[in-house]
Amino acid sequence: MAWNSSFLILLASLYLMNLAIAKNPCKTEVNVPGMALKGFVFKKVPVTAPHVCDITCEKDTICQSNNYVIGEKYCELNTRTKEARPENLQPDDLRFYMGRISGRTPLGSIPELPALSCQEIKLSEGEDSISKRYWLDPANAGSSKLVYCDMILEDIDECKGTNNICDQNADCSNTVGFYNCTCKDGFTGMDTHIDKCKGNHSCHVNAKCNNTLGSHVCECQPGYTGNGQACTAEFN
Repeated sequence: MAWNSSFLILLASLYLMNLAIAKNPCKTEVNVPGMALKGFVFKKVPVTAPHVCDITCEKDTICQSNNYVIGEKYCELNTRTKEARPENLQPDDLRFYMGRISGRTPLGSIPELPALSCQEIKLSEGEDSISKRYWLDPANAGSSKLVYCDMILEDIDECKGTNNICDQNADCSNTVGFYNCTCKDGFTGMDTHIDKCKGNHSCHVNAKCNNTLGSHVCECQPGYTGNGQACTAEFN
């Protein structure tokens, strides 16, 4: 009888949750009986009925979804959705997965809810994910850092980080998985300055070459006039 009672409560709760979902037709979150999201449970909460799981989840800022444990009357709050981690949605006859109906905090939008990668954010948020700064914890070490996600590449754009990763005299270009620092004109190697007055330069033979940061200036020698690249004697 206890099992039948739990089953009736389950059916009633599913009916109530379906009514709530019907009021939010644009939501993609659905309930999946016989499945549970594994690996992202951060809290277990005792409840009187399955629909209370969703109420409990909506009161928690970082709750993304939950698993209801049939017969045990408690729910597991998750920090991910099945969209973000489809590979973690696994068969479980004693549980069923419930997506949060409304008010879900976007993954990576706050330091308390960091994503593992930019790609995970795109999977979680779909069309709402745009290239901007997000909170990430790639090593899942419990520490968040604010990075710029390029959602076209689905990768961290190190070039748009909070700190200049390249030298001030170099240009940064982002690629998938890494980045390149290319010295600006007038600089070489480990972003060291090139003395353009050494070797070949554009100054006239009767001009003095003055080295400047990243460039050089030509100045006609005394007795000559011109722009430094072309100098003529003042008296023929």
